[in-house]
Amino acid sequence: MTETDAVIRGVRWHETLPVLRLFRTFGNALNPTRVVIAFVALTATYLSGRVLDAIWLAGGGGVPVVVSTMPSAPAADARITGINAYASRALDTYAAWEQRARALFDERAAALKEDPGRERLTEARTRLTELGRTLATFEAATPEMRRDFDAVRLALEGGPRASVSAASDALAGLLVLSDDARRADDRSLFQVVLAHQTAALAHARSAPIGPFAALLEHIQQVVARSMRGVLRGNLAFANEGEPSLAAGFGEMLRAKQWLFSQRPLYATIWSLIHLIVWAWAGGAICRHASVQICRDMVLPRKDASRFAREKLRELVLAPLFVPILLAAGMLVLVLGGLIAAIPWLGELVLGLLMGLGLVLAFAMALAAILSMLATSLMWPVIAVEGSDAFDAVSRSIAYVMQKPWHLGAYAVLLFAYGAVCFTFLRLLAFVLLKLFHSGISAGMGWVTSANMFSIGKLDAMWHMPEWGELTVVPGTAPTPFWGSFYNAPLSGTESVAALLIAFWCFVIVGIVAAIGINFFYCGMVQIYLLLRRHQDGTDFDELYFEGGPDLDEDEQPDDDEGGVALPIAGQSG
Repeated sequence: MTETDAVIRGVRWHETLPVLRLFRTFGNALNPTRVVIAFVALTATYLSGRVLDAIWLAGGGGVPVVVSTMPSAPAADARITGINAYASRALDTYAAWEQRARALFDERAAALKEDPGRERLTEARTRLTELGRTLATFEAATPEMRRDFDAVRLALEGGPRASVSAASDALAGLLVLSDDARRADDRSLFQVVLAHQTAALAHARSAPIGPFAALLEHIQQVVARSMRGVLRGNLAFANEGEPSLAAGFGEMLRAKQWLFSQRPLYATIWSLIHLIVWAWAGGAICRHASVQICRDMVLPRKDASRFAREKLRELVLAPLFVPILLAAGMLVLVLGGLIAAIPWLGELVLGLLMGLGLVLAFAMALAAILSMLATSLMWPVIAVEGSDAFDAVSRSIAYVMQKPWHLGAYAVLLFAYGAVCFTFLRLLAFVLLKLFHSGISAGMGWVTSANMFSIGKLDAMWHMPEWGELTVVPGTAPTPFWGSFYNAPLSGTESVAALLIAFWCFVIVGIVAAIGINFFYCGMVQIYLLLRRHQDGTDFDELYFEGGPDLDEDEQPDDDEGGVALPIAGQSG
């Protein structure tokens, strides 16, 4: 008997351990076609939200903001929006909080109108311009004097870098430029106006914001806290105040509850726009990703977009399917309540039929919980199977019920992997912007802004955090990683340049966000394929194609045979 030695030349780990397919998600998310689709959807969502915010603010429907005036207050706790307050209060106490916040804002606005510094603000700016002319021709001017002038100028004009306390400290150095006869009057003028600016800047920071702006700010905070929790290993609910992944999900649900309970009309309009935009984008991304993942083929962007348009009705109805059923069930309960309101007979009917009502309520509760867990799988089902909304709902809920532990483990692994990848992506974006800013600043750093003496032209238009201010963990830095804009009074051309710089910076930020969204959808496609493999034994390469499977030349049907080519799954390309 002859023995043959077997030599293992390699191991296909993603086939031996299919769960390792999840670690391909970041590479899938970098696909340029899917990044463009996600970026377009993000832009549409942002613009529609801002337009609705403008309408709601004009109608007095803004979200109250309370800003702590305590210097020792942490940055994360210094600003409280209506969503933050709602998450930490009961419904009745939140209504009282919102009423007090609006009353406080109105009281400050009325006090500012009566403030004598408000009427003298124009006088102070004119006097400061005169002192600026003196400083420009003053031979003994020092860098400290120029910085003092700029500190007072920033406080009078406002802006991201305005500091009234710094201006008050710089006032003595500025008044060196004043004549002896006018120095006392100038000091009194600037002190009154700076006191007014202290209240005015605090009032501006506590101005109501639009619901979309409040949601966007809240989502950024929640995502940052969730990522910090994942990076620290806090997946479930940690101690009170500590970030965790589960706490992040809870905060997201509270934000949705706030939106629909406090701004129902806004929530309805914006949610419909959001659903239609992301049904198209999510369907196109999932379809494009599924073709690449299952068949290792590149689907043209127009074909992915066409698939999403043709399946748009199913993509929209799938996440609405269970809520519609829940609304119908709630209507039945309301009708039961009306019957129970009938004198004498009603309470007897309620007692006799309460068991049926509890069964209905149990079914509704179970459907609501399963739907929340299964919603993220519905669009991947449609993209992979080419099915309708009912099939997407039934498949996704069935997998959640039959493989809950698999789903939970895959989701935790995916989010942990995503937190690391997004941290790296954020770091890359910061270094990119910082290197560009540093290089340009080195070339034009000797040129000051048109209206300032010590602030460079680039820093006035666009200021980036210093290298030492970089934080690896998101959400812990006081300044966003893309910096701040319009940091000083600008000339006309500087204002246009600042607008263009802000546009390109937010393109970079939008690409980072688009990659993050792609990561989510590509990860959900991978999770769906893993669950399908575990539950149904379906190979990873089985995928719906509109025109049927790819056939060899000798397998192509004759044109004169007639008939319709049906969608077939299970054929390898």
